Amino acid sequence: MDKIVQKINLDLKSWNASKGINDWREFKLYQSKSGDVTSFDSRWNYDGAKLYLECGLWKDKNEPFKCYIEIYTRKKSEKLIFNFSKSEVLEILRNESYEKQDSIKNKIDLFKEVEIKRIDENSLWEIYSKELQKLKSTIEIVLEK
Repeated sequence: MDKIVQKINLDLKSWNASKGINDWREFKLYQSKSGDVTSFDSRWNYDGAKLYLECGLWKDKNEPFKCYIEIYTRKKSEKLIFNFSKSEVLEILRNESYEKQDSIKNKIDLFKEVEIKRIDENSLWEIYSKELQKLKSTIEIVLEK
């Protein structure tokens, strides 16, 4: 997973630079105490709030491994919530099978799972890079100033 995080950071760094987005934190890798979730997340500061993009690998008992991708806000920011709720953004996310999770008022939380058959660097990189490419335009629209 560490190699995948490095590749994703290089990809997003070049994308952010080309869009003039400087207020961005690179993906960092985390492991849950129970060991069944490995995740990495990034965030962009915007209008006093943060837009998070989290990816991970997890497994429930007796189920196959799954990759997940989640995009969310934790704190209310009217401007961020408005941009995230734009019909064009929600349409992109719906077309890419992102589902809204239970969330508190004024919080956005969209989630997608992808079942995986093989756990190796190439398979995981293919899934994450493909999903992140799909999300770039969404993030760009949301972070428009």
